Amino acid sequence: SCRIGWGTVVALGDGDGDGDDVGDGDDVDARDCADVRSQVLEIREGRLVLAEPAVHRVAVRVDGYAAVPDLAVGEEVALHWGRICGRLTPSQVRDLEESTRHRLDVTSRRLAGEHP
Repeated sequence: SCRIGWGTVVALGDGDGDGDDVGDGDDVDARDCADVRSQVLEIREGRLVLAEPAVHRVAVRVDGYAAVPDLAVGEEVALHWGRICGRLTPSQVRDLEESTRHRLDVTSRRLAGEHP
């Protein structure tokens, strides 16, 4: 799914340095990853919805670049294609969640043949 997601960093690169399959299939050193509690998309009862929050391993640094190089546990971050792409304020998280839920509702109605 192509959407900007959000999540809370719960752990930073505690790996042993072996390559892990992270995000969109990149081979990323485990020390360049973080565990983030976030919600992925799922289809439930024919509707596109956000799944229950779960911890997912995501890339912090890919090919030497990190959008948030000074990442810390507890921070809210934006996620795209299994990578951290920015830091978020609480109001940005609220806005992103509200707009995402609205778009998912509209999309679900369209998929069901309803007209908004």
